[in-house]
Amino acid sequence: MPLLRRDLGLDGCPCARPDLSDDWIRVASGVYAPRGAWQIAAPQDRQRFLIAAARRRYGSDLVLSGASAVVAYGLPLVGAAPRRVDVIVRRRGRAYTSLLRRHLAREEVDVVRVGDQAVAVLPDTLVDLARWHGVMAGVAAMDAALNQGMCGPKNLRAALERLPAGSYGAARARCAVHLADGRSESPGESMSRVRVWENMLPQPELQVTVHAAGQRYVLDYFWPGIQAAGEFDGRVKYRSTSFGADPEDVLWNEKLREDAIRAEGLGVARWTWMHAWSDGGRQMCQRLAGIGVVPVAKRW
Repeated sequence: MPLLRRDLGLDGCPCARPDLSDDWIRVASGVYAPRGAWQIAAPQDRQRFLIAAARRRYGSDLVLSGASAVVAYGLPLVGAAPRRVDVIVRRRGRAYTSLLRRHLAREEVDVVRVGDQAVAVLPDTLVDLARWHGVMAGVAAMDAALNQGMCGPKNLRAALERLPAGSYGAARARCAVHLADGRSESPGESMSRVRVWENMLPQPELQVTVHAAGQRYVLDYFWPGIQAAGEFDGRVKYRSTSFGADPEDVLWNEKLREDAIRAEGLGVARWTWMHAWSDGGRQMCQRLAGIGVVPVAKRW
């Protein structure tokens, strides 16, 4: 739970600074978080904390959109953790506080409730996420929403069409809607696909089934003209708590799987989040280049 300055009984005592201790960190004016928990928190967890603080300070009638609404919908938030809560307002005024980022609502934006929180409808939320926080964030959340059946491609295109001409970030939103694909099964797969697009690698087919050594395998990415397969390795499947499987068994089965696929004449490249995220995906691209997946003349 966020700790507000008023909770400490320190009003009128300017020398009292919780963030100067080892226990607290200041995350907004008058808002403090436990230092250790904040430093290791994922972007969506930090955003939940800020939303709770904003509701306590400004009231529960705030209307969330963008990154904040994405978190309320339970969708992934990929990229740098937003430092403010995205809210929409009906009249112009101060755009920023230390805790809020206020956006002027479009006339057509509808508001629904998720739990006890007012949020912009999902397609508008996703388009606004891409506009305000970038293509990567937009695609990851859009992929998840499509994969879970929370909205469809037509809904995203309709939300794009509702944007007024010249809207800030509209080009980013168009790219995100173009790239969104519900076949993606994790934020890591979505992020990797955006890196493929950014680095002008050829468009892969997704979730392609191949048969090798009498087994059926589903590939994350497949380039049929190159006979190459790409696999994103999520760390979760190697943890001891993952689906009750022993990590050593998981690693061994992955090796057998890769050997069988290679035996069918396919090149296989594997990468982790770090390889795809760091330095614009340079290490992921190097691994793909090793199996013949190299840049083409233009993006798809």
